Amino acid sequence: MMNILGKPYTLCIFDFDGVILDTEKYHYLAWRDVFAGQGIMLTPEDYMPLKSTGREHIIDAVCRQFSLSLSQEQKKSLAEEKGKRYAAYAAAISRQDLIGGVEQYLQHLRRMGCKTVIATSSLAAKQYLAAFGLEGYFDGVYDGTLPLKKKPAPDLFLHIAREQGIAPEQCMVFEDSLAGIEGALHAGMDVVAIGGIRAENARKCADDFLAVLSETV
Repeated sequence: MMNILGKPYTLCIFDFDGVILDTEKYHYLAWRDVFAGQGIMLTPEDYMPLKSTGREHIIDAVCRQFSLSLSQEQKKSLAEEKGKRYAAYAAAISRQDLIGGVEQYLQHLRRMGCKTVIATSSLAAKQYLAAFGLEGYFDGVYDGTLPLKKKPAPDLFLHIAREQGIAPEQCMVFEDSLAGIEGALHAGMDVVAIGGIRAENARKCADDFLAVLSETV
């Protein structure tokens, strides 16, 4: 059990995109490009509340916001195009894109015997963890292959707690999206908001893990 920000926790749950690896900037660029083809200029502020909610939800939300009417086939095509554009941007991802202090933080948690898992809608998390030699830091990876509701639903977090045999109140979640923060809170877990996002109900809001490391014992 780890004391994080003055409270003990048994399990630390990490989102992936934007928490372990700074891939969100590439996701945003890919979405910006595909919506520009529809005459929509998607800003970072438009994208912020949509992070980690899944492709279908993002497309539907943007269509509602900008009064864009698309058929299901057009939406499917848009999602496929986003995947291709993201893959092109992501080809340049390297260890330089790891969130500041994250590896040191994971090392510290491992030394102290705290369980750690990934909770993400990403389908590429395992690939990147292996590529950067980080897979050994985690006791499990729960990703978009699971047939569960996407964040902000609490389903993924509750599923992890049940499978790991740990009560939600003993879990600390690290998230960079409003949807993820909402889902974790609805699951009865505490949250640290990473990456500059601000959330009133988070135990801490930090730009990276260096600020959290000093308060974990």
